[in-house]
Amino acid sequence: MAGPTATATEIKAGALGVLGALAAGESATSADDTLAGNALDRLIDRMARVGDVGFDKANIPDYAKAGMIDMLAADLAPHFSKPLEERDRLIGMARAARHEFRRIAVAKASRARVSFTDF
Repeated sequence: MAGPTATATEIKAGALGVLGALAAGESATSADDTLAGNALDRLIDRMARVGDVGFDKANIPDYAKAGMIDMLAADLAPHFSKPLEERDRLIGMARAARHEFRRIAVAKASRARVSFTDF
């Protein structure tokens, strides 16, 4: 049974909030939502291609929520004219999240290689 999941809407809203483009309780503009949605699609596709994640936009595990928000915010920062220092901080947080996702993906892959014939 799969654990709790975060929605793409939660990830997009979180990233836009980190960037100051969305206050608590507000809805994203259509343009910001589209920009964030396209960036999230590219981010997950890119990470899946290199084996960093084993989930898609419809099934983001809860453990990945904060990291995905950080990574998406880092990707979107240039579009919101964030100062270089802020972008560097976001990139650092995104790198840490990606490292954690890789660690989890490797651990899951190692467990998946064990079969009944191994016993």
